[in-house]
Amino acid sequence: MIRLLLGIALAPLAVIVFAASLRCLGSLPGASPSVYPFLGGFALPVAARLVLDMRSSWFGRLVTGFYVLTHEMTHAIATWMGGGKVYGIKAGADGGHVDVSHVSTFASLAPYCVPLPTACVVLGYRAWVWLRGASGGESVFLFLMGLTIAFHLLATLECIWTEKQPDLDAGGGVVFSLVVITLFNGLVFLLVQKTLFPKHLDLAGTLGRALDESAGFWAWLVRGGRDLWLAWVKT
Repeated sequence: MIRLLLGIALAPLAVIVFAASLRCLGSLPGASPSVYPFLGGFALPVAARLVLDMRSSWFGRLVTGFYVLTHEMTHAIATWMGGGKVYGIKAGADGGHVDVSHVSTFASLAPYCVPLPTACVVLGYRAWVWLRGASGGESVFLFLMGLTIAFHLLATLECIWTEKQPDLDAGGGVVFSLVVITLFNGLVFLLVQKTLFPKHLDLAGTLGRALDESAGFWAWLVRGGRDLWLAWVKT
């Protein structure tokens, strides 16, 4: 019950933060030439999802299998980080499963909140710069960042929308889990854009406004409920 109430309380904030991340993305064109590789990478999975049949085409099944693999690997990594043990991982285009010693909220929801391919791109680029001893390949890096973050967002949405996910129940209930997933994806997307284009986004100001708008929503709801109650009592 506590997690249900917490999920309801955080729901407006989660929606506002995620909407802010999309508004920031929409304002990127024209900000600087460096944004276009990122936007091009972001647009590619969106276009592919609109054009291709992801369930029957060989390419779609390949992409689906890759997502399932990263999904289950994130479960495993989160379990290890929480001190648990992983006994086996099964992944394929038709689904996957990971056998673990115990289940936690963090391990259950991590694949929906953490874009593992994006993290791998960051680590790979840092290794590339370290090995070369100089920077380079920024456009490719930005393209892959846009590609992987869009892939994560779309695949997560489709995963939750098309099939019942036991992870949501294990993570604290459907309402709580969906709110956490929405909030964390909004925060991650904002952090990615702030890191890549620091001059374009005022992160502290954006989050401050989100908190104010969320508090304003609840204040408006409380006032409206009070007015309805007083009107009902007087009748």
